[in-house]
Amino acid sequence: MKTARVTVMALCAAVSVVGIPSTASAGVFPAAQACSTAPYTAEVPLRYQDLWTYTFKATWCAEEARIVWAEVAVTHEEHSETCTWIGRLEEWTTRDPGTGAWTVFDMSEYSCRTGAGTAPKGWTPWAMVTVQPDGISIVKGKGYE
Repeated sequence: MKTARVTVMALCAAVSVVGIPSTASAGVFPAAQACSTAPYTAEVPLRYQDLWTYTFKATWCAEEARIVWAEVAVTHEEHSETCTWIGRLEEWTTRDPGTGAWTVFDMSEYSCRTGAGTAPKGWTPWAMVTVQPDGISIVKGKGYE
């Protein structure tokens, strides 16, 4: 069986990120910034039968009771040669100024042949997590379509 694993960072130049504090320099990836405390992490794994595994991982830094940066990484693994990783379709980050929590989202895509002579079927795994300055994370939703 062919297995591929690639880690992709969510905050790339093509993504519009809302709520990065003004202390972040333009073009500087948030993870490159220092964090005076150990960053928090939250993982959301999704697996579809024996075809693929998608893992969403949010990492964030909180200092003085506020989040100063957050990032998302997606890891994917194909467990069958019938599936191909297409890539990430949609990513976003929003900040709730009232609570200081940030919500991060990713939706990606696989294409899998389900039988001989059939057209490939697309699967779109996704996850949405709200992260809080106190290190708590809440999975708001996850799934695949």
